[in-house]
This record gives sequence, structure tokens and C-alpha cells, in this order.
Amino acid sequence: MAYINVIFNSNYKTSGTNSDANYYIDWSAILQNDKKYLLQWTYLGQLNTITDAKIATLNMNIYGENYTSSTSGATTTFNFGNLFAGNVGLYSTINDNTPILLNSRPTNNYVNVKILTNDNPPIEWTDNTAIPEPPNNYILTLTFSELR
Repeated sequence: MAYINVIFNSNYKTSGTNSDANYYIDWSAILQNDKKYLLQWTYLGQLNTITDAKIATLNMNIYGENYTSSTSGATTTFNFGNLFAGNVGLYSTINDNTPILLNSRPTNNYVNVKILTNDNPPIEWTDNTAIPEPPNNYILTLTFSELR
């Protein structure tokens, strides 16, 4: 089974903030269109002050703009799963969320990564400091496993 890792480092986003970051990925250069993939992911964030169980979610638009989860109610991103409060920041391991079955490679080369709350409607996740801060720098790794 072939594994391909795609790493999103918030220090190298093309624009935006850590809670609403934009990246460019040429999916056709790394994944085949006629293959199915199992997608799993990990997230490791740097220091934030977390003192309660405010739910954080990872949201992405790798298949264009055909899913809903945004602060304005507009159709923009798909909820990939939850982030958890660690000792110093948000995290998620490859075992913390359900793998996602993809029938083909992603279609949106302009990838938007949002860290939102589980509120209705979702809003930007912030920590519990006196002046709430959005997510600090992070590494998000998407692992694509080619299925036969």
C-alpha cells in the first residue's frame, strides 16, 4: 500500500490567519485521479492557554465549495473531525478521528484550513486567555493511503 503525506505548516500558508489559513497544493502532481484513497490526519499546535473543554474542529475544502461549516453560514468547508486540548495546545493523532474514504484525489488546489468551534453557527476557535487568542502555529499532516 502506498502512503503519501501532505504537510501543511502554518508558517508557510499563502495567506490568512492560523484559524483561517490558505494554501496552494497541486494535487495532480502527487495523487492519481483514478485511484481511491483513505485519508487520515494529524495536527500538532503550539502553545495556547486551554482551561476548559471548548470543542475545536478541523475544517477543509479539499473538494471545492460543496460542504457547509462556516461563521457566515456560507458553503465553504467540510468538518474533518475534532481537535483536542493538550498540555500546551491543540492536537489530534491519526487514531483520534474516523478515516475518510476518497473516491478520487482532491479537486481544489486552493486549500482553506479553518479551526472553528462546534457552536451553531461555528465561529473561530480561541483559547482561554484574558484576551482570547486564535490557534497558534501548527503542523497538519494529511496521510493518503492508496486503496486497490
